[in-house]
Amino acid sequence: MKSLTLLLTGLILTGFVSLSFAADKVEKGKKVQFNYVLKVDGKVVEESKQPLTFTVGGNMIIPGLENKMMGMKVGDKKEIVVAPKDAYGEIDPKMVREVAKTQFPKDFAGKPGMMIELKAKGQTNGVVGIIKEIKDAVILVDFNHPLAGKTLNFNVEVVKVD
Repeated sequence: MKSLTLLLTGLILTGFVSLSFAADKVEKGKKVQFNYVLKVDGKVVEESKQPLTFTVGGNMIIPGLENKMMGMKVGDKKEIVVAPKDAYGEIDPKMVREVAKTQFPKDFAGKPGMMIELKAKGQTNGVVGIIKEIKDAVILVDFNHPLAGKTLNFNVEVVKVD
């Protein structure tokens, strides 16, 4: 029995055998790396080119995805469906605003569906919106997140947990 223990210890130390410990599980406070494919309405809208890293509980990814990854281990793959309320929220009609055309440059050639960034005078950071409609004196801009109101379908694979 002693020789078997020594043999297993030797195999583990040389890398021929690996053991998975609870430390490899996605849980609060852990740093997690994962690959993903995000589909909305059956279409791929985003895919990781390299693993995305986040700290569990750090508000770094949408809550619905983080919650459904809890307990996963390195190498686990999972399909995760996230409802709008656990992602970017429902569409808020109050976030669709009329912006006077005078707020845009005279040569502005916006079109419905175009993403724009609006900044207040003296501000360095702007607010991103999508042009919904162009009227005579105003442009209707939707400031909801582009994925608001959408069910998100992720295929994830946990690559590393520290």
